[in-house]
Amino acid sequence: MLIGFALSHLALNMEAFSSSKSGSRETPRSVLFQTQMADHHTDLTGADGQPHGPDSSIELAAFLRIGCDKLLCIQCSSHKATEMMSCHSNVTRSTWSESFIGDFDAHIKVFRGVTYSALCPDHAGLVGRVVAEGAYKPACAIADLKLGPKRFKTAHLDKLTRRLWDEHERGDFLIKCSDGELRAHGCVLAASSPTFSAMVSNRMLESQTSEVSLPDVRSEDVLSLLKFAYTGELSESADYSVVVCLADKYGMGSLVTLCCSRMVTHFNAENGSDYIQTLRSSENEIMRSSLRIVAGLVTSDAEMCHAILRQL
Repeated sequence: MLIGFALSHLALNMEAFSSSKSGSRETPRSVLFQTQMADHHTDLTGADGQPHGPDSSIELAAFLRIGCDKLLCIQCSSHKATEMMSCHSNVTRSTWSESFIGDFDAHIKVFRGVTYSALCPDHAGLVGRVVAEGAYKPACAIADLKLGPKRFKTAHLDKLTRRLWDEHERGDFLIKCSDGELRAHGCVLAASSPTFSAMVSNRMLESQTSEVSLPDVRSEDVLSLLKFAYTGELSESADYSVVVCLADKYGMGSLVTLCCSRMVTHFNAENGSDYIQTLRSSENEIMRSSLRIVAGLVTSDAEMCHAILRQL
């Protein structure tokens, strides 16, 4: 994954590297922000071509304002408070799906059209210099980049799950929705949900027919749930208020948490009443906690409060 990561950035900036070797210098257009970096003295170059010190209060303020301090490390998915470094990464959603694993929004922040990623102290040395258009040049040669055993294992598992997802319509379990039918692999469903696990075992009727009927649910909403079961990803276009109820019903706690996080993030006057009613419909602790958060957002915004009350 790391090699693909480095190659994607280098491919975007071959012209910049060539001009650098010929003696000319590209003027960097972005700024690397960092908080406390301990012993990692990375070369941080800003828009003026001058290095920025690691303790700059301006950089730290911008770093926090953008929200990059909440991002997970793009290399190991870890997070170390006050020690994360963020940079303009040029990683798009399409690039992410091709070369990376995990949730895009947990690793990448899009702010005013610019994409930022984060690195933990253990991987901060991978960044050397911003060369052009905000992409960064690895501090070491491509030949020296290595993936640890954990990353190899994760990458291998990701390939397997993606292949299974690509072939889910050839699965042995049928799901009948209000507007069509979907298929999935019973073993994947069983592994991701205790309810589905019971269905595919010999304890329920569904195990004899290898099918389940969801007459009140659209296929696109079930598809969102299935994709998460296979890949751990949730599309931005998913109907969070519907998917979170499905996830709660089938005991998929991780999906409930992700849906609630998205609902809080995207909460506004237009979807507020729908989200509030959805979160109030369950005794799930995560959903109740999210309800308290959005309630706080409503009470702090009089205009939003009036708009939502008119819809309830």
